[in-house]
Amino acid sequence: MKTGIMVRTIDEKQGIGIYTLNLLDNLFKIDQRNEYVLFFRNSNYLGRYDGHPNVKEELVKLPSKLLWDQLAMSRMIKKHTLDILFNTKFTVPLFARCPTAMVLHGSEWYIFPEHYSYIDIQYVKLMMPRYLKKAKLIISVSECAKNDMVKYAGADPNKFRIIYLAYNKRFRVIKDENYLKEMRNKYELPEKFILFVGRIFPSKNIGNLIKAYSKITKYIPHKLLLVGGVRWKYKKDLNLIQDLGIRNRVILKEWVEPEDLPAFYNLADLFAFPSRYESCPVPPWEAMACGCPVVTARTGGIPEVVGDAAMYVDPSDPDNIAEGMLKVLTNKELREFLIHEGFKQIKKFSWEKCARETLEALESLNSTARS
Repeated sequence: MKTGIMVRTIDEKQGIGIYTLNLLDNLFKIDQRNEYVLFFRNSNYLGRYDGHPNVKEELVKLPSKLLWDQLAMSRMIKKHTLDILFNTKFTVPLFARCPTAMVLHGSEWYIFPEHYSYIDIQYVKLMMPRYLKKAKLIISVSECAKNDMVKYAGADPNKFRIIYLAYNKRFRVIKDENYLKEMRNKYELPEKFILFVGRIFPSKNIGNLIKAYSKITKYIPHKLLLVGGVRWKYKKDLNLIQDLGIRNRVILKEWVEPEDLPAFYNLADLFAFPSRYESCPVPPWEAMACGCPVVTARTGGIPEVVGDAAMYVDPSDPDNIAEGMLKVLTNKELREFLIHEGFKQIKKFSWEKCARETLEALESLNSTARS
């Protein structure tokens, strides 16, 4: 089987970029029999897979992402006589002459369109149904995302394979107190804090998290630490920090070195993630792997990810979020239960498993196309 893989998103520092790197790193470890051609849009990661004899890399430069996806990739199919073209994102060339596969990382555009720009929503409404129709295989990161696309975009449910993401193994319990002290000093972290990790935009529900936190500040010494920076439509939420008089209790950190982030989870007493809607969020796994109890919302694909290993709250109700956080912070037995269940839950997911299931799905697609 000769598979072309579109990897123009590999440079993204979060989300799909992390997925692409982890998937490919593990895929090429377990598969030496099939041929792969990787198509890059810039040279940042060109040469990363030189050590794999069954992997070729090609730099395809084109200023327009749309033309790169549609025109350039159609040409690459013919040039390399590909059996399959696979994209780690949600587009495929509409005029491809070989079976195509794509990854559906979420469905939030259909659930909360007001959280995104007008142009983005119009593009999704116009193009997503076409991509879903053209693709022979759709890898969805959760049952939730699949069901949403079947419901709102008319996708064929028989095309889907559910393959969950995973977390990086660097997220683990750290017992080196000197290292943790070094990280606390490096980032000027408070002695006690509640942690949130993610880019701030409406879906993350930071406004209600801040409101909830403000309701319990008189009961706890913890500060609220928001790590990840801002994305869009964030000013209204962040203005609440000043409006509620808790400016000295909330800390914003736009960027943390990826190798240092596990220390944050280890030092935190609670990971708060009351997101309005997520298809397959990775941060709750990272927290669980580090022994940090999780408070989150029972919405979207979150229950598929965290199972019984979290305190669930209503993301639309700041009082309920506050109650959940306070329970976890003050109830020792509950904390220990959530930590124990978290360690059990994360054993269900790994990047190797993700890669193996992806390989099986691609090989199945190729076999079906040949029969």
